[in-house]
Amino acid sequence: MMNRGNTPAWMLPLRRLALPALLLLPLLLSAQPEEYNHPELNWMVHDTEHFQIMFHQGTERTARELAVIAEEIYEPITSLYDYQPDGKIRVIVRDTDDYSNGGAYYYDNKIVIWSTALDFELRGTHHWLRNVMTHEFTHMIQLGASRKGPRWLPAMYFQWIAYEEEKRPDVLYGYPNVLSSYPLPGTIIPPWFAEGTAQTQKPGMGYDHWDSHRDMLLRAKVLENQLLSYNEMGYYGKISLNSEAVYNQGYSLVGYIVERWGEEVLRDLSSAMRGPFTWSFDQALRTHLGLSGQELYDQWAEHLRQTYAARTETIRAHEVKGRPLDGEGFANLYPRFSPDGKFIAFTSNKGGDYFMNSALYLYDLEKGEAEVLAGGVASPLAFSSDGRFIFHHKQFGRGKNGSHFDDLAAWDRERKKTLRLTRERRAAQVDVSPDGQKLCFVVNHDGTENLWIAGLPEGWHEGKSDERLTGETALTHFQDGEQVHTPRWSPDGRSIVYAFHRDNNRDLILLDVESGRETLLAATPADERDPSWMNEQTLMFSSDRTGIFNLYRLDLKSGRVEPLSNVTGGAFMPDRDASGRVAYADYRASGYKVALMDSAAAVDPALVTYLPDYSASLPPVAYDPAPAEEMAAREYKPTFDKTFILPRLAFDFGTFKPGLYFYFQDVLEQLSAFGGLAINTKGDYDLFALLEYKKLHPTLFLEAYNVVRHTEQSLEDNFTIVGEVGSGANAVPLYKQDSYKYNFNLLEVDVGARIKLQDPVSLRLTGILSRYRTNVTLLEGPVFGYTYFKGKAVEATLTADLRTPGRDQDIAPSSGFYLQLEVAREFNAFIDSFSTTGGMIQEVYTNYNYNRLQGIGDLYLKSPLKSSHSLTLTADLGYIDKPVDDFFYLNAGGLDGMRGYSYYSLGGTRKAIARAAYVVPLWRDAGQRFLFLNLDKVFLHAYGDIGNAWTGDFDADDLKKDAGAGLRVQFYSFTTFPTALTLDAAYGFDRFNIVDANGVHEYGQEWRYYMTLLFNFNLRQSFLPKAWR
Repeated sequence: MMNRGNTPAWMLPLRRLALPALLLLPLLLSAQPEEYNHPELNWMVHDTEHFQIMFHQGTERTARELAVIAEEIYEPITSLYDYQPDGKIRVIVRDTDDYSNGGAYYYDNKIVIWSTALDFELRGTHHWLRNVMTHEFTHMIQLGASRKGPRWLPAMYFQWIAYEEEKRPDVLYGYPNVLSSYPLPGTIIPPWFAEGTAQTQKPGMGYDHWDSHRDMLLRAKVLENQLLSYNEMGYYGKISLNSEAVYNQGYSLVGYIVERWGEEVLRDLSSAMRGPFTWSFDQALRTHLGLSGQELYDQWAEHLRQTYAARTETIRAHEVKGRPLDGEGFANLYPRFSPDGKFIAFTSNKGGDYFMNSALYLYDLEKGEAEVLAGGVASPLAFSSDGRFIFHHKQFGRGKNGSHFDDLAAWDRERKKTLRLTRERRAAQVDVSPDGQKLCFVVNHDGTENLWIAGLPEGWHEGKSDERLTGETALTHFQDGEQVHTPRWSPDGRSIVYAFHRDNNRDLILLDVESGRETLLAATPADERDPSWMNEQTLMFSSDRTGIFNLYRLDLKSGRVEPLSNVTGGAFMPDRDASGRVAYADYRASGYKVALMDSAAAVDPALVTYLPDYSASLPPVAYDPAPAEEMAAREYKPTFDKTFILPRLAFDFGTFKPGLYFYFQDVLEQLSAFGGLAINTKGDYDLFALLEYKKLHPTLFLEAYNVVRHTEQSLEDNFTIVGEVGSGANAVPLYKQDSYKYNFNLLEVDVGARIKLQDPVSLRLTGILSRYRTNVTLLEGPVFGYTYFKGKAVEATLTADLRTPGRDQDIAPSSGFYLQLEVAREFNAFIDSFSTTGGMIQEVYTNYNYNRLQGIGDLYLKSPLKSSHSLTLTADLGYIDKPVDDFFYLNAGGLDGMRGYSYYSLGGTRKAIARAAYVVPLWRDAGQRFLFLNLDKVFLHAYGDIGNAWTGDFDADDLKKDAGAGLRVQFYSFTTFPTALTLDAAYGFDRFNIVDANGVHEYGQEWRYYMTLLFNFNLRQSFLPKAWR
C-alpha cells in the first residue's frame, strides 16, 4: 500500500486557475451590441456591391434605406482616406429595443445600427439613417486607414503572473498575488480625432453638420472657461456631459484642422498612424501640421474664445433669462406646472453621472424644495387636470423576449405609486387632454414615429391592469422615417400641436383631431421645437433661428413671432402657468437647469442676435427624399469572417511563457469560439477553448481547460549513505538524494447554459467533468502514471449586479449592491492509496460526495463622513455539508479573500469573512498624460477583515483579523483601453500554526503584497469599455 503523500495542494479546480477571460476582458466584451439573444428574430440578407445589409422582420424600411445610403457614401469616404475595406461591410439592422445608437466594429468589417432615431438633449436634429450610417462607415474607413497590421491581428498582450510563496512543501504553487495584462493595440487613434472625423464625414456632404446644439455646448464651455483640456479629450470615462464634450470638441477641432490645412490632411494624419513606431498622435500632428497636440489645441482654443466673445457681445449686455430653481444635476428637463401653479414637475439626474440616472421630481415653489417621486423617468411630463397624476413614459425592464420598450405611465400623487398604462406598446411623449379623458402620444416602429390618441376610461387608475387605455387611434400615418416630438393638446381639446422632422431640423404642425387637417406653423429653415400653449391663440416654443435656441411666442391669428428670452446658452421646453410665469430648461456649461421667469415679456429682436445669416448657413437636403424601393433578400446563413489572433507574451511563475489567443464568431454573434495556448521551455502549458451558442433564449456554452505542469522533488534515501558531514563524534551521515519528476495533467470540461433573468440578474447552470492525472519518473527509471482525481459536479450560480451606474462604479461604487450565490452538488473520487490486482497496480479512491453552498455580497454606500468617500460592506460565506479531504477545502486567504494571510493558510469546510472597505479619492479628473498613458483618477483604498475557514464547530476565539491599504489608479492606455492598477499591502494580526505530515507551518503577523494591472478593479464584477460609436 502507498499513501498519496505529497499530492500538491496547488492543483485546485481548474476554474480557479484559468484566467483567460480576466486577462482579455475588453476584447471579449467590446463587441456585444445587446444582452439578450432574441431567437424570435428571422434574419434576412440583402447584397449590394460593397455591403451586406442584414435585417430582421419589422426592419425592412430601415434596411432598404440603408442599402441606398451605404452605396452613395462608399466612394466619397473611401476616396477621402484612400482606403478600401478588404471585403464587404456587413450592416446589421436592429429594432429590438427603443434605443438609438450605432456601432462600428472595424476589425470585424461590421456596422450595427438601431432603427430608432436619436432624440438626445445634447444633439441636434438630422436625418438619422444618413447621419448614423455615414458616421459609422467613416469610422470603419478612417480607423482602417490607421491600422498598423492585418485585420486578423488586432492586438497583442504582455502579461505577468506571480504567486505567493507558500511555506507548506505540498503546495508547489501559491495562489496568484500579481495579475497583469497589458495590451499593445493595432490601432491607436485618440477619441477626439476618431469622433471628430466621423462627424465631419466628407466635408460638404451635409448628413451631419455643425448645428446649433453642438455650437451651444462648445460656446457655453468656452464662455464659462470649462473646455476639456487636450489630455481630457483623449479618453472617455466621464460624466455624460463631458463624454459628449469629447465628441463635440473633437468635431470642432477637426473642423479647425480642415479649415486651415484642407481635408486631405485627414488622410495624411490617418496614414501616419499606420507606422509601426508611431505610438502617439502627436507624432502624426508634428509631421503634417508642424504642431504638437497641445500647440494645436492652444491655437484652436484661443480662436474659439475670440469668436464667441465677439458673437455674444450684444447678448451678454442684454441678457434675458430666468433664475435657476435647483442647481444640482446637469439633466434638469421637461418642467411642467401643476394646475394650481404651486408645483413644477421635472426630471433630473441629481446625484448621478449620466442622463440615465434621471428621476421624476416635484418642486414646491413656496418651500423652494424638490422631492424625488420615482426613479427611471426621463421623459416629457403632463399633469392631469386635477393635479393628482403626472403622466410620463418609461421602460419597465425587459419584455418577454428581452426587449426594452417605452410604455406610458402615471405617477399617482395620492397613493405615491407608478401606474403602468401600456405593455410593450413602444409609446412615448404623452400629453393629457384638458378634460382628462384622452391621451395623445407617439408610437415608434422601424424608425418611424406616428401620433396616436387613446381614451382613459372611468376608473382607469383603479385595479392592477397594465393596459388601461381604450380606443387607440392613429392620427398620422407616416411610413418613411418621419419623427414626431412633444405633442401638446390645445386648451379647447380640439387640436394637437407637435414638432415634426424627417431630414434636418424640426417644424411645428397643428393638427385638428376631428378632421385630421394639418397646418404648418412658423415654417423656417431653422429648428422650431417644444411647443406649449399660452392660451388658445398663442403658442410658446423654442427656436434656433439666430443660431441660439431662445423662447418665442407665436400669435396664431396674425402669425407674429416674438422672442421671450435672450441667452448665451440655450432655452428649451417652456411651460406657462395661469399667472404668466414661465418655467423652462436653461442650458449652460454645467448642463440643463430648470429656470423660472416671472413673466413672458417680448424682447427687442435687435438684441437677440448671434449669427444674422444662420438659416442661410444650414446645408440643403442634397439627396433624394423619396422612399427606397423594395429589395430582394435571402435568408441569413451563419457567416464567419476571419479568425483573429492575439499574441501573448507572458511571464508565469518566473518562466517565459509565450502563446496566443484566438477567437472567431459569425456575423450575428450567434456562434462564437475563443481559446488560447501558452507554453514554456519546461513544457508547462495552458490550453483552453470556449464555445457559445446564442440562437436560443439561454446561451449554451462548452468550455474545456487543460493545464500541464512539471516539477521535481528530491527525497533522502535513508538506506544509502554517500558520505558524512563533520568529524569524529560530531559526524552526521549524508544520505543519497533521489530525484522524482512529476508531470501533472489537469483536464476539465464544463457544459451548461446562461440565462438572463432580468437586466442585472443572470443564472448560470453548469455540469462539470474533471480528470487530474500525474506521471512520476522514479530514479531516472520507468514512468509511473495514475489519475489522482476524478470529479463530476453540477452548479447553479445566480449573479445580481445592482450597482448604480456612475463613472466611479468600478473603482469606487457608492450605491447599490452585488450578490453572487452558488449551489453545487459534487461527486468526487480522490486517490487514497494503491492496490495490486493480478500484478497490476490500481488506484484506490475515497469518494467525496457533498453539497457546497457559497455566497458573496457587497453593499455599497456613500460615506456618512463625506459624500465623495465610499464604503463597501462585504460578506463572503461558504459551506460544505460533509467532511472532505483538504484538497476540496474552501479557502479564505489570498487575493480574493483575507489578504493578510496566504490563500492556503485558511481552509476548511466552513468559511465566513466580514469586510469593511473605505475608499477616498486622492485625485479625480487628473487629465494627465505620460507617453501613451492618460491618468484619469487615483483613489486610496483601506480595508479590514474578520473571518476564518474551519472544520467542525465555529469558534469565535479562532477568528482571524487583518487590515490593508492600497492605491487604485485608473489610466487609459493608447487612448481607449481602460487600465486599472492596484497596489496593496495587507497585514494579518493573528499568528497561528498548521500542523500536517510535513511539519509545523507558521502564518500571520507578516506583511503581504499584491498587484493587479487589468481592465477593471473588481475581479468578480463586469466592466464594459466604450466601443466606437
